Amino acid sequence: MICDRLSTAIRVGLLTGKLAQPAQTLRVSRATAREFGPQEWALLVKRLAGWRAGIADVLDVVATARRGNDVVAAVVAPREKQSETPGETEGTPVEAAS
Repeated sequence: MICDRLSTAIRVGLLTGKLAQPAQTLRVSRATAREFGPQEWALLVKRLAGWRAGIADVLDVVATARRGNDVVAAVVAPREKQSETPGETEGTPVEAAS
């Protein structure tokens, strides 16, 4: 009887776990509440605020990295254009042929 109820709870997604019939045990890895009251809402708000703060930190890191890459690109790009000029190698002037 209990095994049937546990199987139903697992099947409908209220529980996630591993059922060991020989040992008559259930190792629960996740459970879902049936009611969603004020305490659950408060917990959800707290968790979402944590996620939002974490995402904001990631976006700051990405923006900082992009600004750093833009600075590097602005410094490297003029040097690359100079080295692409025909007849020049590494900034050494080419002597004119007579």
